[in-house]
Amino acid sequence: MKAVILAGGKGTRMGQLTRDIPKPMLLIGGEPVLAHQIKLLRKYGIKEVIILVNHLKKSIIDYFEDESAFGVYIDFFDDKKEFLVERVISARFAD
Repeated sequence: MKAVILAGGKGTRMGQLTRDIPKPMLLIGGEPVLAHQIKLLRKYGIKEVIILVNHLKKSIIDYFEDESAFGVYIDFFDDKKEFLVERVISARFAD
C-alpha cells in the first residue's frame, strides 16, 4: 500500500511560523507534523510514502532521508520539477 503526502506549500497563512521552516516540519509534541503523519500511515499498513516537496524542501529531505527510522520506504519529488501531481500518482500507483 502506498500514500502521497503533499508537503510543498509555502504555508503563508501560518505567518512567521513558516518563514524559515516548512509547515510540515512544524513541531507538535517535539516532532514534526510530517513525522506524525508517516507514523500513522505505517500503523495502518502503508509501506511506501511519496512526499511532494518544494518550499524549503531541504529540511524535509534531510530529516526523512534515513527512512529506516520510520519503517517505510520514503521517496521525494520536487513538485516544480515533476510538473503535475497527476504524473506522480499515475506513475507510482499504476498496477
